[in-house]
Amino acid sequence: MTSGIHFGEPGRVPCSARQRVYGYVRAFDPYQLALERRSIQGFCQRMNIDLVRIIEDPCQSDEIAPCGSFLELTCALELEPVYGVVMPELAHLSPNKTVQALRLQWITSLKREVFVVPNEPAGFRETGA
Repeated sequence: MTSGIHFGEPGRVPCSARQRVYGYVRAFDPYQLALERRSIQGFCQRMNIDLVRIIEDPCQSDEIAPCGSFLELTCALELEPVYGVVMPELAHLSPNKTVQALRLQWITSLKREVFVVPNEPAGFRETGA
């Protein structure tokens, strides 16, 4: 399996079982966290992917040394038979582009896929307005 970044729908991978993924969210506001969790859950449901669980990262540090939640994610990706990770956008790895790239490289070096939830259609809001 080759690893990579997918913005939206996962490619067709020959497999007899449904793909299993972790979700990863970095949010500090409880409302934003709930919205991000919902977007990951909806994406997995639409794509027929099994969501093992969502790892929430409350860490506000942008340093290269990863926070505990990111380490938890990478350990899970390394030790469990999962296809990859789903996140709302790459900035959830870090708002710092250098740190973001390093963390992305760390995940893909584990031969796992990274899926970014596509933006909702124009005009759609979580409130339904």
